[in-house]
Amino acid sequence: MPRANKTDARKLLAPPLTASGAFILTNAHGLHARPSAMLVRCASQFRCQITAQIGEGRADAKSILGLLALGAHPQAAITFTATGEDAPQAIAAIQRLFERRFDEAGPANQTNPRPAGAVPVSATPNP
Repeated sequence: MPRANKTDARKLLAPPLTASGAFILTNAHGLHARPSAMLVRCASQFRCQITAQIGEGRADAKSILGLLALGAHPQAAITFTATGEDAPQAIAAIQRLFERRFDEAGPANQTNPRPAGAVPVSATPNP
C-alpha cells in the first residue's frame, strides 16, 4: 500500500482555496445562449467548483441551463465564486471573457469603452 508523503498530507488537510470576482455584463444582449456557452466552456476547463450569482439567484457556471435561468440582462452584476485548487486561475479566465465582452460587437460595447467593470479578484482559503 503506497504511503502518502508529508506534502500530500498537507494538501489533504489544507482548506480549499476560494476565489471570487464580480463583473458587470456590458454586452448588448445580456447573457444569452452564445456567451453562456462560452462561459460553460471556460469554466469546464477547471477542476474547481464555480458558481454564478445575481442577487439571490445562483447557478453552476458549468451548466448552460443554469446560467440562462439567471436571466442576466445588460449591465447586470454577476459574482463568480470558485472553490478548489485552481480557483484563482478559473476566475482570471472568466474575467478575461468579460473584458473581451464575449467577443461581441454592438451598441452597448461601442458606447462603453471601459473594461467590463471587473472587481479585483481575491483568492483566500475558506475559514
